[in-house]
Amino acid sequence: MKKIKLFLLVFVGLSITLVSCDKNSDSNNPTNYDQQSALAQNYAFIQDVYGDIFDLLCQATGDSALLASHAGTIAGATVTYDSIDNKFIFTFPTKSTNGKSGEFTADLNGDFQDVGTVTHISFNNYSVNGNLIQGTNDITNKGKIGGKGTTLGPVITYSDSISALILKGGDSISVAANYTVEWMLGANIFLVNDDQYLFSGAITGTTLNNPNKWFQATVNPANKVLFTPACQWIQSGIITSEMHTLDASNNPKITTTVINFGSGCDKQVMITMDGTSVTFDMP
Repeated sequence: MKKIKLFLLVFVGLSITLVSCDKNSDSNNPTNYDQQSALAQNYAFIQDVYGDIFDLLCQATGDSALLASHAGTIAGATVTYDSIDNKFIFTFPTKSTNGKSGEFTADLNGDFQDVGTVTHISFNNYSVNGNLIQGTNDITNKGKIGGKGTTLGPVITYSDSISALILKGGDSISVAANYTVEWMLGANIFLVNDDQYLFSGAITGTTLNNPNKWFQATVNPANKVLFTPACQWIQSGIITSEMHTLDASNNPKITTTVINFGSGCDKQVMITMDGTSVTFDMP
């Protein structure tokens, strides 16, 4: 199986922060700016955590040497495979170089590429950059659909459901999300660069110790986010997000942001926040 890089939504948090109200020009309410920045960072962090889990699982289930020997190393994790129970355990050292420690387990009730297979992710003291990850993550293979053209093979569709608690800094963040990932295999199964990945779905994160701080983001199926390893940047798609904070008078404030990646392989992205649009280049 080819490596799926789900880093794309990490840019969302950065993008929201960059175009949030400028702290210097919002002298009457710098607290709200800080709240928005924190929410954006939390959103990016959560996307990165679960994107990485999905990526690691894709690598492990497609590693023929690991499957044969029942042990291997992937991205700094020691991975053991129990072929009887169809279980993968990813263990990270206490002093890892990638900020991860502890372990998570992936229990599969079938082959990852077979329709109907459900992968249940559970955590055992698993932390990312010192932030504890708890809860459940279920990934379901929804089946294959036809090819998208002469240069692309079949599409494997996955539903990624998340119900979790993230302990990040002084916040306890309740997370609920459901994504659809369409993995469009290229004509050559040994090449990564001719694959494409489409993402849609929604996520909500609520700060339990401050119910006035929460965020949600949606990728409508009509505006799926497209990523292909052949391009350095996200190629297309639209993400709509809302951040709920308090204004200077401690009244609820909703900030709506639309991130439009345009079309084609280029680094430009357009951010529209509460009706004001800014176009800039992604890193």
